[in-house]
Amino acid sequence: MQETVEELKQNCTKLEQLKRNRERYAEVRSKEHLLEARIQPIRLKFAYIMDDDKQGQVVEFTELDKMLLASLDENWAKFKKGMNDAHTVIQNSSRDLK
Repeated sequence: MQETVEELKQNCTKLEQLKRNRERYAEVRSKEHLLEARIQPIRLKFAYIMDDDKQGQVVEFTELDKMLLASLDENWAKFKKGMNDAHTVIQNSSRDLK
């Protein structure tokens, strides 16, 4: 997700690049609800595993797993902000290339 956002946030200097960025932006926006829908099942899965851990089944998360879970909301907010920034860049590039 981060790579896509960074790619979309680059100023377009050619019409072909602007067209590709617009198409990619529209594609990502159309799938945004699918991406967001994946967040809650991840939380539920971790909660389920941690609940099993309390019942005697030992499951250990790596530090990376714990960090990723803790940063889920922050990363989602960064993604949404990045997409908004990308929209602004695409609009500005469109205006500049006219």
